[in-house]
Amino acid sequence: MKRIILFLFAIYSLQNVTSQSNQILDVQFSPTGDAIAFTQGTDHSSDLYFYSIKSDTLIKCTIANSERNISIRDFKFSPSGDAIALILFSGANSDIYVYLTRQNKIVKCTDLGKFNDYDLAYKTDLYWCDNHNIIFLSKHSGITQQYIVDLYDMSLKQNGASNGPEYFLSFSPKHDESYYVSVLKYKEPSVYRRKHDSAINVEISKDGANHMATELSDEENYLSYTVMPEITPRIYDLNNSKLLKTKLPKTNVNITGWHEKDSIILYNYSHFDAEDTFSKTDLVLYNYINHKKQIIAKDFENSSSAALSPDGSLVVYSKFTNPDSIATGQTETVKKYKQENIQTLITDRNGKTTTYPFCGIINSWSKDSKSILFKTGEEIILLDVTTGNRKLIYKLHQ
Repeated sequence: MKRIILFLFAIYSLQNVTSQSNQILDVQFSPTGDAIAFTQGTDHSSDLYFYSIKSDTLIKCTIANSERNISIRDFKFSPSGDAIALILFSGANSDIYVYLTRQNKIVKCTDLGKFNDYDLAYKTDLYWCDNHNIIFLSKHSGITQQYIVDLYDMSLKQNGASNGPEYFLSFSPKHDESYYVSVLKYKEPSVYRRKHDSAINVEISKDGANHMATELSDEENYLSYTVMPEITPRIYDLNNSKLLKTKLPKTNVNITGWHEKDSIILYNYSHFDAEDTFSKTDLVLYNYINHKKQIIAKDFENSSSAALSPDGSLVVYSKFTNPDSIATGQTETVKKYKQENIQTLITDRNGKTTTYPFCGIINSWSKDSKSILFKTGEEIILLDVTTGNRKLIYKLHQ
């Protein structure tokens, strides 16, 4: 049996980092690409920061009358970029808040967190329906279901209902419907779609398998989800209500990017060759209409992340070489790498590759495909792909 492989960044900023240490947790571009939001702290206490790229200014977003040890578990920019929705936890309590970027103000939107039971206070999977409606999953009524809060009047209502708990939520403003995994009538976890404020749940996956991880394509015309335990994606055509026939590998495939205009996805495929102890990865651009493939990188050790630019022209990924150490335990073999043995690479559709020193964990591309946002445990870096210049946006302890 193959060992479980775990790749670690053994670099100065990530070495010996634990879930309890102070670090940069999550970073996001605004939809317009002219601002960045990020969270910093630990699993039990974290803060939100807002950075304007144009003015080069950083704001720590203060929560008025907040208790100590508040943690931000999820956040997302509104479509217009002038608000950020947050899930805030404090002890067993959790609620939805919104940070208004222009007013530099955080507003509490729900009052559902006053429970002594952490399970009932559960909230996750945050999305914007539009610029004033936020959808999320909550268990405050005893079963995980969808709820929507309207920022105009701070009203809260359930978004339809089903007879089972709902997980792995995605929401499409274009189709005005949600996609999720649920267990109904003692079936395996299946994928469903439901129109906004509807009680009609339409099953998408009808193969009787176990499913997880719904994700929308860039233009919201396709939904991908994963079949377990094979870790195989399915692509569902939302407009024609049918599965696409693909020629993807049958196991260990992860879709990491979409560009509908060219009918392509970016995926990585993890595999073992012969008696290899460590898995290898192929990074591939795949046309899901004509089934043509372009191999971006082949048989390299598993990268931390990969991302396709919004215009579909470039792929960024990380590559590991020459491990500093290899440690074997009872259940896993761990490779550790120094920073100089990790590279950041960008490849275009013609196969031309540009190599950079390691920039960090790939977060996302800017809307204009000219910049990439990276993070390490201690730094946020912005890479200009047109010039190759790297800008340090933020550093802990500076």
